[in-house]
Amino acid sequence: MIERWFRVLADLTYRHYKSIIVVSILLTVFCSFFVFKLVRRLETDIAALIPDNYQSVKTINEIKKRVGGVGSLVVLVQSPDFEANKRFAEDFVKELQGSEYKKFVNFIDYKRDVAFFKKNALLFMETGDLEEILARVEDRITLEKLKLSPMYIQLDEGEAEEDALDFSDIEAKYKGAEEGDDTYYTNRDRTVLAIEAMPAGTVSNIGFAKEMHSKLKEAANQLVPLSYHPQMVIEFGGPFKNKIDEFDTILSDIKSTLIFGLIGVVLILTIYFRQPL
Repeated sequence: MIERWFRVLADLTYRHYKSIIVVSILLTVFCSFFVFKLVRRLETDIAALIPDNYQSVKTINEIKKRVGGVGSLVVLVQSPDFEANKRFAEDFVKELQGSEYKKFVNFIDYKRDVAFFKKNALLFMETGDLEEILARVEDRITLEKLKLSPMYIQLDEGEAEEDALDFSDIEAKYKGAEEGDDTYYTNRDRTVLAIEAMPAGTVSNIGFAKEMHSKLKEAANQLVPLSYHPQMVIEFGGPFKNKIDEFDTILSDIKSTLIFGLIGVVLILTIYFRQPL
């Protein structure tokens, strides 16, 4: 009985193979539409794979509510002329403060508030260094008080007066190597200046990430970087750009797998039936 059904099926396949191939192609095209829609909603954010009741997911959602997005898009301005890089950065930031970019950018970080750090420098020092400074000041106060006493005898009268309080060793510890610019985020030779755009959306939303990247790239091109310096180059990086690259790589792999799979099926059918389509 089973053998009979297989013979009937084989006979139908042999007689109507063209119709079967056409129907298969139509079904493949129809299903590919839904596969493409599924890929468009592909989620590369690991938080989406974790249950919503996990504390880590709750924390991320709370951050999103307070600051808008998680991650950033970094714009790198590169040229041998630091002053040209600065001019472009200032004009670019001014451009992004326009109303048309508010749906993409919450705020921009591209230079340090040097005055604030200088004013509050002691707040950023280690406790041990603060205690050392206090000890040196107290020792000097004690010495100066002794000098005012009529019982004080200076044994080294022939020598020069003691130097003023010296904190150069502690200052050197925090000053570090002279690298880059004090105000702007640059590399050591100041040929690269970084601008970090904080998004209004989340990095898990690939559609938003691509739209934001496209908008900022368009804004940079409108300023014509080469008009600032003939060798100026604008590049993008950061978590948002990485997610976009990851998505494009996954999509490319899926497309190539689908194409090779279809070609393989067609070749198998052609070889099996030993005749061209």
